[in-house]
Amino acid sequence: MMTGTTTTAARTPQPLFPSREAEFASDIVLTSSYSLVFVALIGAAVAFRARIYRLAVPDVRQPRITFLTFVSHLREWRRWLPPIWLNCVALMCDMFLVSLFSPGVLLYVYKRPLPLYINGATLDADWLKAVYNMFFCAGDTGARKLLYSRRRVFPLAFLGLAVVGVACGVSNLIYVVPLCGFFVAFTNGAIYAQSARHIDVAVPPEFNLTATSVWLFVGDVGSVTSNLLLVVQQLIELLRGLLNNDDDDDDDDDG
Repeated sequence: MMTGTTTTAARTPQPLFPSREAEFASDIVLTSSYSLVFVALIGAAVAFRARIYRLAVPDVRQPRITFLTFVSHLREWRRWLPPIWLNCVALMCDMFLVSLFSPGVLLYVYKRPLPLYINGATLDADWLKAVYNMFFCAGDTGARKLLYSRRRVFPLAFLGLAVVGVACGVSNLIYVVPLCGFFVAFTNGAIYAQSARHIDVAVPPEFNLTATSVWLFVGDVGSVTSNLLLVVQQLIELLRGLLNNDDDDDDDDDG
C-alpha cells in the first residue's frame, strides 16, 4: 500500500514540457507568428493595390462620395436603414463578444496550467492561448468562405453559437475552452459575410457605402463597450492592490 506522501507526490501534476524547453519553444512560436503576420500584411497590401483595387475601380457604379453627400444620405435613412437594422444589432452584439473572447477575458481567467487528464500532465497557459487562437482563426475564416454565397440566415440567430462558445470558454475544461474561440469567431465571420452580401443586394447602390459605414460603426459600439469593461476591470484590480498596500503599511506603522 502506498503511503500518503507517496500518493500525494504521484498525483502532483507534471508540466507537459520542461520549463526551459517550453520557454524556448514559446519564443520560437511568438517570433515566427509575428514575422508571418508582418509578411502576410505586406503581401496583402501589395495584392490589394496591384490586383483588387485596379480591377474594382472601373466597375464602381456610384460617384465620389463627399462629406456633404454622406450627410445627405444620413437624412435619407428610410431608404437604406430598414433592410439592415437587424444586421447592425447583430454585429454590435457580435463585436461585444469578440472583443471579450478573442481571447480577451480568458487572458485573466486562465493564467495557470490546466490539467490534460493524461498521466497528470498539464498544458501551459501560453500554449492554450496558441491553440485557442488557431481555433479562432479557423472559425472566422471558415464562416466567411462558407456563408457568403449561402441563403440568408436571420442575423441574430448566429448569436446562439456565440453563447455556446462563451459557455465553453468559462468551462475550465482544457478540451472545451478552444471551442469558445471557434464558435465566437464563426459567429463573427458569418455575420460579416452575410451582412456584406445582404447590403449589396438589399440597399440601393448609391447608398451602399453609407449603409456599410453605419453598419460597421454600430458594430464598433459593441467592441468599444467591451474594451471599456476590460479597462474598468483592470482599474479596479489596480485600486484594490493600492488599497491593500496602504493597509499593510498602516499595519506596519501600528506595529
